[in-house]
Amino acid sequence: MKTIIKYFGFLIVLSTALFLVGCNDTEKPEPQENAKYTITWKNHDGTVLETDRDVVAGVIPTYDGKTPTKNPDVKHTYAFKGWTSAISKVTKDTIYIAEFSSVMREYTVTWKNEDGSMIAQDLVKYGAMPEYKGSVPI
Repeated sequence: MKTIIKYFGFLIVLSTALFLVGCNDTEKPEPQENAKYTITWKNHDGTVLETDRDVVAGVIPTYDGKTPTKNPDVKHTYAFKGWTSAISKVTKDTIYIAEFSSVMREYTVTWKNEDGSMIAQDLVKYGAMPEYKGSVPI
Protein backbone atom coordinates (compact mmCIF):
# COMPACT_ATOMS: atom_id res chain seq x y z
CA MET A 1 0.00 0.00 0.00
CA LYS A 2 2.86 2.43 0.85
CA THR A 3 4.35 1.79 -2.60
CA ILE A 4 1.09 2.71 -4.32
CA ILE A 5 0.77 5.93 -2.27
CA LYS A 6 4.37 6.89 -3.09
CA TYR A 7 3.73 6.15 -6.78
CA PHE A 8 0.59 8.34 -6.87
CA GLY A 9 2.37 11.06 -4.90
CA PHE A 10 5.20 10.98 -7.44
CA LEU A 11 2.71 11.23 -10.33
CA ILE A 12 1.00 14.23 -8.74
CA VAL A 13 4.32 16.04 -8.22
CA LEU A 14 5.45 15.19 -11.76
CA SER A 15 2.19 16.32 -13.39
CA THR A 16 2.23 19.57 -11.35
CA ALA A 17 5.81 20.29 -12.42
CA LEU A 18 5.00 19.65 -16.08
CA PHE A 19 1.93 21.88 -15.83
CA LEU A 20 3.96 24.73 -14.29
CA VAL A 21 6.68 24.43 -16.93
CA GLY A 22 4.03 24.66 -19.65
CA CYS A 23 2.49 27.75 -18.01
CA ASN A 24 5.83 29.52 -17.76
CA ASP A 25 6.07 30.28 -21.47
CA THR A 26 8.20 33.45 -21.63
CA GLU A 27 8.79 33.49 -25.37
CA LYS A 28 7.24 36.28 -27.39
CA PRO A 29 4.21 35.14 -29.32
CA GLU A 30 4.71 34.78 -33.04
CA PRO A 31 2.86 37.59 -34.80
CA GLN A 32 0.04 36.56 -37.06
CA GLU A 33 0.83 36.92 -40.74
CA ASN A 34 -0.37 40.33 -42.04
CA ALA A 35 -1.52 41.32 -38.53
CA LYS A 36 -1.57 45.07 -37.87
CA TYR A 37 -1.00 46.79 -34.58
CA THR A 38 -1.04 50.26 -33.02
CA ILE A 39 2.14 51.81 -31.65
CA THR A 40 1.69 54.76 -29.29
CA TRP A 41 4.51 57.14 -28.36
CA LYS A 42 3.95 59.10 -25.13
CA ASN A 43 5.83 61.80 -23.27
CA HIS A 44 6.74 61.35 -19.58
CA ASP A 45 3.47 63.01 -18.50
CA GLY A 46 1.25 60.70 -20.57
CA THR A 47 0.73 63.15 -23.44
CA VAL A 48 0.42 61.23 -26.72
CA LEU A 49 3.17 62.41 -29.06
CA GLU A 50 2.39 60.13 -31.99
CA THR A 51 0.16 57.18 -32.83
CA ASP A 52 1.13 54.79 -35.61
CA ARG A 53 -1.84 52.70 -36.70
CA ASP A 54 -1.87 49.62 -38.91
CA VAL A 55 1.81 48.83 -38.33
CA VAL A 56 2.46 45.44 -39.89
CA ALA A 57 3.72 42.71 -37.58
CA GLY A 58 7.49 42.19 -37.72
CA VAL A 59 8.30 45.81 -38.61
CA ILE A 60 10.50 47.89 -36.29
CA PRO A 61 8.48 51.07 -35.60
CA THR A 62 10.01 54.54 -35.80
CA TYR A 63 9.09 57.73 -33.99
CA ASP A 64 8.82 60.58 -36.51
CA GLY A 65 7.96 63.49 -34.24
CA LYS A 66 9.99 66.20 -32.55
CA THR A 67 12.37 65.10 -29.82
CA PRO A 68 10.36 64.78 -26.58
CA THR A 69 11.02 67.43 -23.94
CA LYS A 70 10.52 67.83 -20.22
CA ASN A 71 10.41 71.30 -18.70
CA PRO A 72 13.11 72.12 -16.17
CA ASP A 73 12.21 72.67 -12.54
CA VAL A 74 14.11 74.72 -9.96
CA LYS A 75 16.44 71.80 -9.21
CA HIS A 76 17.01 70.01 -12.58
CA THR A 77 17.10 70.34 -16.33
CA TYR A 78 16.17 67.29 -18.39
CA ALA A 79 17.48 65.67 -21.57
CA PHE A 80 15.67 63.00 -23.60
CA LYS A 81 17.53 59.69 -23.28
CA GLY A 82 15.26 57.19 -25.04
CA TRP A 83 12.14 55.10 -24.58
CA THR A 84 10.98 52.96 -21.63
CA SER A 85 11.84 49.76 -23.44
CA ALA A 86 14.01 48.89 -26.40
CA ILE A 87 12.24 49.43 -29.68
CA SER A 88 11.72 46.03 -31.25
CA LYS A 89 9.77 44.27 -33.98
CA VAL A 90 6.03 44.70 -33.61
CA THR A 91 4.19 41.66 -32.19
CA LYS A 92 1.36 43.45 -30.36
CA ASP A 93 -0.09 46.90 -29.61
CA THR A 94 2.71 48.73 -27.80
CA ILE A 95 3.18 51.96 -25.85
CA TYR A 96 6.61 53.59 -25.65
CA ILE A 97 7.14 56.30 -23.02
CA ALA A 98 9.89 58.93 -23.22
CA GLU A 99 12.58 58.79 -20.55
CA PHE A 100 14.80 61.65 -19.45
CA SER A 101 18.09 62.06 -17.65
CA SER A 102 18.36 64.88 -15.14
CA VAL A 103 21.17 67.35 -14.57
CA MET A 104 21.44 69.48 -11.44
CA ARG A 105 20.82 73.11 -12.39
CA GLU A 106 23.44 75.78 -11.90
CA TYR A 107 22.61 79.38 -11.17
CA THR A 108 24.68 82.50 -11.80
CA VAL A 109 25.32 84.46 -8.62
CA THR A 110 26.39 88.05 -9.23
CA TRP A 111 28.30 89.85 -6.50
CA LYS A 112 27.90 93.63 -6.60
CA ASN A 113 29.47 96.58 -4.87
CA GLU A 114 27.39 99.02 -2.91
CA ASP A 115 27.20 101.26 -5.99
CA GLY A 116 25.76 98.40 -8.06
CA SER A 117 28.92 97.66 -10.04
CA MET A 118 29.66 93.96 -10.53
CA ILE A 119 32.68 92.63 -8.68
CA ALA A 120 32.34 88.89 -9.42
CA GLN A 121 30.13 86.15 -10.82
CA ASP A 122 29.99 82.48 -9.84
CA LEU A 123 28.11 79.43 -11.07
CA VAL A 124 26.53 77.66 -8.12
CA LYS A 125 24.72 74.31 -8.21
CA TYR A 126 21.18 74.21 -6.89
CA GLY A 127 21.15 73.79 -3.11
CA ALA A 128 24.77 74.91 -2.63
CA MET A 129 25.53 77.98 -0.55
CA PRO A 130 27.22 80.69 -2.64
CA GLU A 131 30.44 82.02 -1.17
CA TYR A 132 32.23 85.19 -2.17
CA LYS A 133 35.96 84.45 -2.57
CA GLY A 134 37.20 87.79 -3.84
CA SER A 135 38.90 90.60 -1.99
CA VAL A 136 36.86 92.64 0.45
CA PRO A 137 35.11 95.45 -1.46
CA ILE A 138 36.09 99.00 -0.52
